[in-house]
Amino acid sequence: MATIEELTQRKSELREKAKVEAKKLNHIKNTYYVVETKYNKLKAEYEAVDRELATLDGRYTVGKKPPSKPVELTVDQILTIASKLGVTITKDDFNNNEE
Repeated sequence: MATIEELTQRKSELREKAKVEAKKLNHIKNTYYVVETKYNKLKAEYEAVDRELATLDGRYTVGKKPPSKPVELTVDQILTIASKLGVTITKDDFNNNEE
């Protein structure tokens, strides 16, 4: 078992090593903060420029939605859907409505 003097000496050595490592860690944190801040500013500027470019080259339109083409179903498709929904209709029902 270690003596009080040995443990006190070891504790003092560890405290000094921890101080050095704390300074290194603090420096790394500060460097990280500076780099992260620069990155975030550049990213925001990049996104703003890309957004502006997108409005010019047509990739992005504000408030405009392209017109959607209405879906046109064939008689057979309508009959299939109707039968799945439990509705009974025939092709004759379509022929009578066209007159």
